[in-house]
Amino acid sequence: MVYIWADNIPLLKRQILYVWKNALAPRKKESPVVGPYSVMDNAEVSEYIIKTFGEYENVFHEIVSTDIHIDVALIPPQEGRNYCTLCTIGAVGHRMDIPYETRVRNRLTEYAEYMMYLPADWKFDEESLKDEKNYWPLRLLKTIARMPLWTGHWMTAGHTLGSEDDEPFSEDKPFNKALLAYPAPDFSVPVGYCNLSSGKSVVYYQVIPIDPDDYECIQENGVNEFLEDVLCENDDVIEAMTDRIEKM
Repeated sequence: MVYIWADNIPLLKRQILYVWKNALAPRKKESPVVGPYSVMDNAEVSEYIIKTFGEYENVFHEIVSTDIHIDVALIPPQEGRNYCTLCTIGAVGHRMDIPYETRVRNRLTEYAEYMMYLPADWKFDEESLKDEKNYWPLRLLKTIARMPLWTGHWMTAGHTLGSEDDEPFSEDKPFNKALLAYPAPDFSVPVGYCNLSSGKSVVYYQVIPIDPDDYECIQENGVNEFLEDVLCENDDVIEAMTDRIEKM
């Protein structure tokens, strides 16, 4: 006899049922890198978003997906959180091919989703999103979420990413690259792993837009010093990050 203690009994029952159904089902030949993203995965990632980042009011559903299907959840400003949060749902459909020794040594997981903080007054209505000045964060998140699949390379906190032409993400902003970090306020550790019934362990990486000067600072002094320079003038880490997006 086995005893299990859990805070969320209904969720636990669904997870156990899901595991048993998959254990008894005939095995299919699947790609070792691109795998299925089930309804259960979706539900559990969504629940993790609510628990970790807050209740989301809207999901920007991807109409056409050429490979993995990536939606983006919007968590609006709430009491004590004067900013918007975007979180991807679906990047976990791709398994990053991280060498075993690297995974163990650095305690990395092969599955990731991505999130971003934006100013509280960012415009997300349908008409506003037709303008790239408002849409670029959504595009950036979806692009980064697909990069491991497109390039065959894995990513983790501390990596910088950019396009081949180094053009800015939007004509009104200087940002042309992005830095991956663990979600603020503590950039050094994950906010917690999202462990799915399917056996996947998922981590959320924060996407921080950076400009050429930021990138030069990172190359010369390292990620930690850059983050300290950016945030040193404001005790509220997230406010400091959203302020620089708004003012630059």
